[in-house]
Amino acid sequence: MAKIERLRPLERLRIVRACEADREAVCHGVEAGGSRIIVCLAEHAATLSPVCRKEIEPLLVAPAAMVPPPPPGERPFTRGAALIAKACARYIALHCRGVAPGSGREAECLVDYVKSGKFVAPRCREALKLTGHLR
Repeated sequence: MAKIERLRPLERLRIVRACEADREAVCHGVEAGGSRIIVCLAEHAATLSPVCRKEIEPLLVAPAAMVPPPPPGERPFTRGAALIAKACARYIALHCRGVAPGSGREAECLVDYVKSGKFVAPRCREALKLTGHLR
């Protein structure tokens, strides 16, 4: 989501205008400001209209499907450990305290946390998606 944070005001306006109907449909309860609407649209990219998706897709990080599968014998949750540790440090410290570090156990813990419906920052969620741990 780093690309979203670097958008200029005119770029933000162009996206919001192109995605007006989608915004009402998928982000109706999201308060404007701080790129919250654009982040919401990006999180729902798969369900957006073609016009809106065209504006949002360049802001998305490579989809998780493009992350290569782990080598044989390697646990899938060891991929992207450094990225996850950096992007999700706060959530690991708060919600995965009792988890022994290494072999992707922190990522597994976070995935379980997110799948239970709990909130993590868009940056952390994107790191989990990018590394293929969250779909």
